[in-house]
Amino acid sequence: MSKQFDVDGLKDCDQLVLDRLQQSSSIGREKGMHMDELCQQLKLPMEKIKESIRSLEDEGLIYSTIDEFHYKAITVFFECYPACNAVASYFVPSFEY
Repeated sequence: MSKQFDVDGLKDCDQLVLDRLQQSSSIGREKGMHMDELCQQLKLPMEKIKESIRSLEDEGLIYSTIDEFHYKAITVFFECYPACNAVASYFVPSFEY
């Protein structure tokens, strides 16, 4: 089985799934995106989508929302602190209660 990695270490399929989940139309969805929708939009077989989801979850880049079929990308914010020339980053899963 051949795996193709880009400079970030993600397989091509993983990157496609992550890019789709990071699009503004996906981030705004409270419940995330269903795997079937990812499959349809990316025109990839379900098994590839599932492999990528497992991989991206293991890397901490996405998380499941309302069930094991809906996923969202982790949102990362960066803040610059000019006084100490430092950059802090933190993630905030957008849970709404």
